Amino acid sequence: MTERFQANQQYKLEVLIVFLPPIDTLVALFTGSSSIIPIIRAIEKKCNFRIGMHPKTIKKALSSRKNTPQTEQKLDLFLREIDELTEAPYRLDELIEDQEPFYSYWPYWLAISKYTDKNFPQNLYPQTRMLIQNMSYWERDILKHTHEKCRVIDRIRTLVEDESRKNWVPDKIRQNLLASISENADDIETDSSFKNNYHFELWIAYSSISTILRVFAWFDVEYTQGILEANEIQGTARNASFMHWCLPRQHEQKVILPIKNLFEHWRGQLISRKKVSGSWKSIAEHIKGNDIQDKTRMLYSWLSGEHIPSDAHIKHFLESIQSIDESVDWLDEYKWYKVAAAFQRLYQELRHTLLETSKEETLLPFEAFKFHRKEALNTLNL
Repeated sequence: MTERFQANQQYKLEVLIVFLPPIDTLVALFTGSSSIIPIIRAIEKKCNFRIGMHPKTIKKALSSRKNTPQTEQKLDLFLREIDELTEAPYRLDELIEDQEPFYSYWPYWLAISKYTDKNFPQNLYPQTRMLIQNMSYWERDILKHTHEKCRVIDRIRTLVEDESRKNWVPDKIRQNLLASISENADDIETDSSFKNNYHFELWIAYSSISTILRVFAWFDVEYTQGILEANEIQGTARNASFMHWCLPRQHEQKVILPIKNLFEHWRGQLISRKKVSGSWKSIAEHIKGNDIQDKTRMLYSWLSGEHIPSDAHIKHFLESIQSIDESVDWLDEYKWYKVAAAFQRLYQELRHTLLETSKEETLLPFEAFKFHRKEALNTLNL
């Protein structure tokens, strides 16, 4: 998913497979920057200590076999502090024999799920928090269980055939991978002999995206239900979704990217309240700038996926829309732009990486959102 994204994902069988993606990967999707400094600093603040290592150094140290004694000491302190914060039953380095590199990011996710401050109290989205905690513990346990398998082929099958995640990835993807494993069973003697397998790359990419979508699906249900109840609106989150407009979708054999999907939703709202004529040009009038032709060209570059609008452009756009339509808090829509931009980057990264897949096939992992959302609705009895 571009060279940088692939490096972040760490798809290496010798250190087992992770489903919860690196925190800095999510930061990159939401901001376009791969800095994980805010996340590390938040953990340090919660633990009330300073590790004395740059976040990039932490990432590198976690994957290196050649750390200096001083680095190993600092890293050990950092992992111990996370263990205390998350109340993990056993140490990270006890999961892997001989101090092999360990690329699972479940401790970071667990720490974030338990993080609280004045702006993020413990009772905010409790169901989503609990989901992330359960997913973190599941990954911890499956890694330990998988590592007990001596043969690489058995490790792969353990992950692919795990009952709790069979529905997370299209069955065709799973079956192609299992068939590939059977065909190459005699050659899969080491972890590295299989790490470039296309079917495995496709499966792990889809699994990671499905994991992200599961978190967002639960958040969408919890957030939507909260809005309905706060405004005394009849119905449940089963009949409404804010996140729906932030995902890529297919329409008349064409892929509609998240940014265009969201802008179409915004335009529809403005048309229904007779605030704009309905043309894209009438929407472009609210983009920052003086020349309407330049602004229209800029809007079309956003709608086509050629460019993702900057935060500054979207904030100006929403402020301008707010000036003509006070019936809705348009500035609050900014957060949905951030989600849409993240999913658009994710879709485009996937397209760049999995060149053998069609645009329609690239949409498949995003279909998991509906499955996960239904799971959340049923679990929460909505």
